Amino acid sequence: MTIMQAFQQVAAPAITCPLCGNSGFEEVNGRPNAGCRSCLSLERTRLLFLVLMKMNIFRPGMKVMHIAPEHGLRYALHNLYKEDYHACDFSIERFGNELSPIYPIDLCNDIERFPSNTFDVIIHNHVLEHLPAKLDNVLAQLQRILKADGYHFFTIPMIEGYTIEDIHEANPAVRAQRFGQDDHYRVFGMEDTIGSIRKWTGAQVTVINVSDYLTEQEVIEAGIPIDQAFAEIGPSIPFLIRK
Repeated sequence: MTIMQAFQQVAAPAITCPLCGNSGFEEVNGRPNAGCRSCLSLERTRLLFLVLMKMNIFRPGMKVMHIAPEHGLRYALHNLYKEDYHACDFSIERFGNELSPIYPIDLCNDIERFPSNTFDVIIHNHVLEHLPAKLDNVLAQLQRILKADGYHFFTIPMIEGYTIEDIHEANPAVRAQRFGQDDHYRVFGMEDTIGSIRKWTGAQVTVINVSDYLTEQEVIEAGIPIDQAFAEIGPSIPFLIRK
């Protein structure tokens, strides 16, 4: 280790996972300190959790739907809400039931079975780009099952320009080339995404300005790159829909 490397190691701020309190992190796909070794959270999950805590929306008795639940966020939300926490996924066999049951859900085909005005909060990260279905009905149905004054939080990848989508593309290699990943069916554009979601849901839609809630120091201490946390376009942009 060189003198400069030793200095940088000493000078670097301590990194702590806000979800589980762990201080052990590891590289993921070339991204330093991206993954928490304890709860397996990634940068985008830690960022959304920090913002949710700063927004101070959570209250006792709220019913929370968490779609495609990340382990660390599932753990934190289950501890807050117990039986009022409803984790669900298309492939429930991927999960254990050590925390809470994982309920089956197919956003493309069976979301109509959920009663209206059921959940106070709906949360999902990087789900919408994976759905081989038009999103107008998906988002309208999620809005329907959200209670009045409810919160719908989600993150999606955003690019400059307009949304590119092809739900009929069957070739994974082509999808990877067009949408950045072989299991994606779209990439969202900043020019039309907000307008489209407003049209589909009839609701107030905003891109969350992370700088309204978090400082650079808080972001760094959670192992989140500054340029990712405060970006207007990029791999993980947080949105909020109100009802």
